Amino acid sequence: LRGEARELVVELLDAARRLHFDRHYFAFHALRTTALLALERHDLAAAAEPVERALEIVSGARPAFNYLAQLDRARIWAAGGNYDEALASLPAARSALKSRNSVLLAEADELEARIRLGLGDQSGAASVIERLPGDRRIAMSAIIALAAGNAEQAARALSSAPAEGATIRSDLELRLLRASIAIGQSSPEASALVRQALAVADRYG
Repeated sequence: LRGEARELVVELLDAARRLHFDRHYFAFHALRTTALLALERHDLAAAAEPVERALEIVSGARPAFNYLAQLDRARIWAAGGNYDEALASLPAARSALKSRNSVLLAEADELEARIRLGLGDQSGAASVIERLPGDRRIAMSAIIALAAGNAEQAARALSSAPAEGATIRSDLELRLLRASIAIGQSSPEASALVRQALAVADRYG
């Protein structure tokens, strides 16, 4: 699926250049997808360039697009270990959205929790996830518990999670969390859970 996405955005951006739409907000989602695909490969330089282009296109307009691009920039900084810079950028990202009630704010909240974990601030991360919707709060609660080395608490947090995630990504995340918990508990099911998670990851690339 990732390869298919890469092919589609290359075709779209080529068409946008031919039609002189490459500086139009119509190209925003293709630029964002390009950046996120590069981020998954941990090619941070390749991820940063389309994000900066997207921000130039939507700067001062399209609040939701501006917000998402700023979050992507923070994700890239965090992936490079620049947690302080990433955390400091989140207030501006939230402000760009121009709404205190948008469901999109959950993305910033979850990213903040993950950044705080990267900084070793487990209590700060736990405080932030109280604002998350139920399914993401469950997953992040388990992640925070595992970061603290408490597999039992992680298992309790994940006990109310659905058997499968709503998307490929969330389903794989649940599988990885269950495998990590089983390893932390020295469960005999650990090997099977790890194999299942690897099989799903391999199936979808």
